Amino acid sequence: MDFSAFCYDDFLAYLMNIYSIYVYYFVETRGQTARQT
Repeated sequence: MDFSAFCYDDFLAYLMNIYSIYVYYFVETRGQTARQT
């Protein structure tokens, strides 16, 4: 497997993508809980 093809920028973009999805899910869940209360 060629690891040189998977550069640091791709890895950073991959992490940011997962992080943004996690933050979006967290905010949505908090918002629903706040509206229900």
